[in-house]
Amino acid sequence: MQGRQGLLHPGMTRSPRRTTLTAFIPADHLLSSAPQIPQRSSLISSSEEKYGLLEQRDRLLREDQKRTKLDKAGILTGTCPDMCPEKERYLREIQGQLSPFEMLPGTDKVDHTAAIKEYIRSSAGLEEVLPHELRPLAVLSMTMDYIITHIMDQGKRNYQDWYSFVWNRTHGIRKDIIYQHLHDPQTVSLMEKCARFHIHCAHQLCEEPISTFDALINKDQITKCLLTLKEMYLDLASEGTSCRREAEFQAYAILLSLHQEEVLRQVQQLQPNIRNSAEVKFAIRAFTALNSNNYVRFFKLVQTASYLNACLLHCYFSQARGKALRAVTATHTVSAQKTTGFPLNLIVRWLLFNDSREAVSFMYHYGLHVSEGYVELNRRALREPKQPFKPKRSRFILGKLKTSVGEVVNGEPLPLVPKHIPENSFSPRGKYIGDRAEMVIASCWNNIQVDMAGLC
Repeated sequence: MQGRQGLLHPGMTRSPRRTTLTAFIPADHLLSSAPQIPQRSSLISSSEEKYGLLEQRDRLLREDQKRTKLDKAGILTGTCPDMCPEKERYLREIQGQLSPFEMLPGTDKVDHTAAIKEYIRSSAGLEEVLPHELRPLAVLSMTMDYIITHIMDQGKRNYQDWYSFVWNRTHGIRKDIIYQHLHDPQTVSLMEKCARFHIHCAHQLCEEPISTFDALINKDQITKCLLTLKEMYLDLASEGTSCRREAEFQAYAILLSLHQEEVLRQVQQLQPNIRNSAEVKFAIRAFTALNSNNYVRFFKLVQTASYLNACLLHCYFSQARGKALRAVTATHTVSAQKTTGFPLNLIVRWLLFNDSREAVSFMYHYGLHVSEGYVELNRRALREPKQPFKPKRSRFILGKLKTSVGEVVNGEPLPLVPKHIPENSFSPRGKYIGDRAEMVIASCWNNIQVDMAGLC
């Protein structure tokens, strides 16, 4: 069964119960050529029964796929009309693997209009993907619009659930894109939104515990998004298609790599219009300021930066402040034995601390003391800490967030709220009315005991 193991979330265990599902099919759905099958009056109503029947359908489709070798005929094109495939919706309700964002209020039941396909890491044990398990580009765009308009601004209620959900579901969008080898301006726009989400989180969630937010893993996701985008930009450029946001994201790639010397070489490989854009020129100024230890200029650039640029520059605050502290100590102390007082308020202003309390904590982290509003600079006392100082959210950067998070991630005003009725393969009376109904029903009668071991 596809993805059973992958659908378990960390911290959740599988119940040891074993359930055998018997699916009773309405009599008027039986094949007319099979009158020997006894009629049943029960209708399919539960998620377990619906899942069992759809699983049998997919077994038949996979057998057909193997016989005709369709899976090797070329790139698979998705046909799923919904944000989440129907069978997955039933399965995750059975297993209790729904996010709070996907449940009907006050219940543990799936809200079919809110469920979004879960990202599952590919592995050798998974079965071949079927077309109706992949979402085409139009549905991926609808899914992203739903996330942006319904979910993206709910983070403050519970960052742990919010970040986990949005990361997983946008990762699922990326996986469907890559699986189908999609590359066009609309696909690029989806990937850009995934990158903006993780850039926003790099600053917004920096104070959260590692159980909620791991900054290194989040940075890795930004890197992967930007690498995919670079490949898409190159592919489209070779086809004569330009992307209107390329300069923005090439600049993000530079800001993410300010500590790497090869950044300038990579910039020279960009198209002239991108290389000479205001976005890339700003990123180069930040690179120069940080690597020349011009800390005053670096933090002035932070103050003039766009919101997302500032979120990326925030990753270098501790590094820039540490270099600045060493430079100030070396400049203002005449010998290693001497201690010199330096105004704390200048440190706060130059290095863009939120307040004097944060600055004092930083001084202590580096072995320096503060007394009566002065930092006691001393070369011998100044130490290189074993662990980097974890910066707090910057009020200067928070002040740049002038719109909703959804608009930030979208890169422009919010789209219209998607209105979509999910696919339902069952009639209100519980009859299966989906694809290949007669063959599926006949197969279910021939295999009336559908093994549901491990679902519950």
